[in-house]
Amino acid sequence: MPFDDYGHGTHTAGLAASAFTGVAKKARILPVKILDGIGTGDEASIYGGMLYALDEGAKVLSMSMSSSDRKYPEEQEVLAAGYREVLKEISKKGAVLVTSAGNLEDNIDVNPVYPGSLAPEFSTVITVAATKLNGQPASYTNFGAKSVT
Repeated sequence: MPFDDYGHGTHTAGLAASAFTGVAKKARILPVKILDGIGTGDEASIYGGMLYALDEGAKVLSMSMSSSDRKYPEEQEVLAAGYREVLKEISKKGAVLVTSAGNLEDNIDVNPVYPGSLAPEFSTVITVAATKLNGQPASYTNFGAKSVT
């Protein structure tokens, strides 16, 4: 069983599937660790974790994280290409990916983050943003008319 030393995965899994307050109280969780204790990681671990979950029969993959390489724009397409390959597998297996838009107060249709910015290209990607209790976008959340559901 992976240990969530960062805490964010446990928090978001509880929102989704807690027996008391989750939106899908009867959902089963397959924990897969893809990031380290400070919330960073490499693409190979992320892609590998996603493929592992698919191989184990997951139908909904939930990743409350996003990747971008804005310091090195030439790497953006490499990053997107890797996610595209995994998203093709998600589509083939009839699964969906719920992913974060990110927290940079930015338009991800213009300044992409992955995999969320690939939502217009893949109907199996649901990109979500943070909201306040009243349903309005949180001040820190990313947005995008095409990418964010």
